[in-house]
Amino acid sequence: MAAAAPPKPKRRLDRLVTSFRSHLEDAWPAEGQLDDATAEQLARLAARDVVGKYLWLSALGDVYDSHDVAARLGVSSRQAVQARYRRGTLLGVEQGGHLAFPAWQFDPSGQPYSAMAHVIRAFRAEGITDPWVIVSWFSSSQDDLDGNTPLQWMRQDRPALALASTAAQTAYRLAA
Repeated sequence: MAAAAPPKPKRRLDRLVTSFRSHLEDAWPAEGQLDDATAEQLARLAARDVVGKYLWLSALGDVYDSHDVAARLGVSSRQAVQARYRRGTLLGVEQGGHLAFPAWQFDPSGQPYSAMAHVIRAFRAEGITDPWVIVSWFSSSQDDLDGNTPLQWMRQDRPALALASTAAQTAYRLAA
């Protein structure tokens, strides 16, 4: 028996469109008027922005706050977590004025994968400090990792040296 076809994009997007329309109506200035060309341009920009944010959030996945990470690491304070973040042993991104830590950087025992610190240092060594670059890299397949994403490689407990080397090569190319 044939597998069911995936839902059409329109059906998957209905909720987004309905919600967006509601928020747009709430935010739109009473005197705001649009001609067709301007409406089309704004719609195109909004769609690109939404898809881009969706892809970033998909790469980020579930996140922990500093309190969650402190509990996982068995440390007594958010400051201890922040110190690890500043030292480059934890990956964090700013969300809403607070640090959010991707859940995928922690192994099943709740500790950061050992390769995380090496990867973060490799990017920082080339001057790349934007954590979103590292988040994106972790979710992108890499030829040097047999086509796996760095996240897959790390979760499969494959050699951390190969992961760090691939991170260093990518960081070098990005910095050039």
